[in-house]
Amino acid sequence: MKLQPRGLFMSSCRRVSASLTLPTALKKSWVPTCVGMTLWGVLALSLSACKLIDQHTFDPSPEEEPLPVAAAPVKTDARTPLIAIDYATPSPNYRDLLRVAVRAAESRSRQVQYDVVAAVPKLQPGAPPQALEVMRAIAAEGVPAARIHLGLRAEPGLSATQVRVYIR
Repeated sequence: MKLQPRGLFMSSCRRVSASLTLPTALKKSWVPTCVGMTLWGVLALSLSACKLIDQHTFDPSPEEEPLPVAAAPVKTDARTPLIAIDYATPSPNYRDLLRVAVRAAESRSRQVQYDVVAAVPKLQPGAPPQALEVMRAIAAEGVPAARIHLGLRAEPGLSATQVRVYIR
């Protein structure tokens, strides 16, 4: 009996030379084995190119956590000031503007409350003298001291002291 392998998976599917005769049942049993082996070979080759499904299949490059962004300066008071006096210059001229603003507010209502708030770059004990000057200037316009309130706030983003007058 002379057997010759042919093809990749033909070692198990050997053909019989023409001089040998085998029973038909034996010949038929080899055909399914050859077809089965060939199908398994094709399946193995086709699946070797497949990728297993995992968490990276649907999101291959997950977003990295964003770097913390520098926070915008916090606006500590949502109100718009009636007047804001910046002390970046040593002696700002604010008295005329303050007089006009106080008279306009008093003409609308005689019960207006004034909040004089000093915004400083760094907190220090005691009220800044600039806020006390503004408070005295409002009182000089005839506003009773009971309606003038003094406040102090630290705002690190400032380069110089500011005095803001709010009404309520």
